Amino acid sequence: MNDNLRERVEGAVHAPGDERYEAERRPWNRLVDHRPAVVVEAAGPGDVRAALLTAREREVPFAVQSTGHGTLVPADGGVLVKTTPMASVRVNPERRTARVGLVKTRP
Repeated sequence: MNDNLRERVEGAVHAPGDERYEAERRPWNRLVDHRPAVVVEAAGPGDVRAALLTAREREVPFAVQSTGHGTLVPADGGVLVKTTPMASVRVNPERRTARVGLVKTRP
């Protein structure tokens, strides 16, 4: 799954065994210990879409960790998307939509 995502996204993709995987999979709230198959650091809306479509295609869990605090539902064996590098994410749970901002620029 990680090779497929690496081809489909601009941001970094981390899988178990990769140097940054352990650091990137951990949320601020240590009560939930995620063990996703991959962690995607989304660089833009296209990365979020590609990660979601990959999770749907593979029928695996999907979770978003927007600010490091994470979700209360583990994405074990699935796709965890980190949107920390992006400027904004607004989720409308009633319409089941998300509006994703652009990547933050670094000084």
